[in-house]
Amino acid sequence: MEYTLAWGIAFITGTLLIVICVYPLRRFTVFRWYVAAMGVFWLLVPWRFGDGLAAPLYVVFGFRTFLERDVDPSSVLTFGVLGSAVITTGWLIVLAMRAVNKSKSKYKDIEF
Repeated sequence: MEYTLAWGIAFITGTLLIVICVYPLRRFTVFRWYVAAMGVFWLLVPWRFGDGLAAPLYVVFGFRTFLERDVDPSSVLTFGVLGSAVITTGWLIVLAMRAVNKSKSKYKDIEF
């Protein structure tokens, strides 16, 4: 029961934090989706540790990296960095595609 309650609280607070971070960016559509994707990744993705329990990625990252002694944090660090890199790469691809489409529509009626 406590485990389910803790995940429910983590989900609700994570979702609220993402909404609070995304709402001021409503004019910047692509950046807003980037912030939301990074928030979902770090705040809501579970990571298994210890006795088969799971916690949000940022919690395990913080404990394994800074608070626990004699624990190798390389698996959490690798997953966090690779996940962030994949999200950032996807965001950069979307930005590049939007720039190409914008330049095509800008010069559509000009003949060379």
